[in-house]
Amino acid sequence: MPGGPGAQVFANNGCGGCHTLAAARSGGVTGPNLDEVLPGQSAAMIEKSIVDPNATIAKGFPANVMPQNYGETLTPKEVEDLAQYLIEST
Repeated sequence: MPGGPGAQVFANNGCGGCHTLAAARSGGVTGPNLDEVLPGQSAAMIEKSIVDPNATIAKGFPANVMPQNYGETLTPKEVEDLAQYLIEST
């Protein structure tokens, strides 16, 4: 699959329903545009944003919108794969 396992995690968890990501052909606007906010972020920063989304909130977006449970519903490997996919895609 293009994008590898991280692309599958992105698709399977509905990330594109809320986020724009050109590589995934998603145009969600509930959350920040990942093509704009992720460049320059480390894998650790992206993983933190996935499992603790209220730790750092993109300007203009409210807290408590992104699900808080991805640290429980995704395996550590899935979080790592997703972060790597996002880095490679942005």
